[in-house]
Amino acid sequence: VIYDQGNYGADEVFATVYDLSGREVMKQRFDLANTSRGQELEFDGTKLPNGPYIIELDNGRGSIDRRRIIKN
Repeated sequence: VIYDQGNYGADEVFATVYDLSGREVMKQRFDLANTSRGQELEFDGTKLPNGPYIIELDNGRGSIDRRRIIKN
């Protein structure tokens, strides 16, 4: 997932992964203090079953959602 900090200037972002029923299945914090715009965030989804997921990226000032399909 590519996360563009834009004008938010956040030092961290939380990526929360939900299954399609809305159940939180994974959460990870990313430290962005020393990164540039357009940072690529990588998380290990190998323990999740194959299928569609919603990934919410939240920096405390705003959030965005992305849909992804995990295939292991």
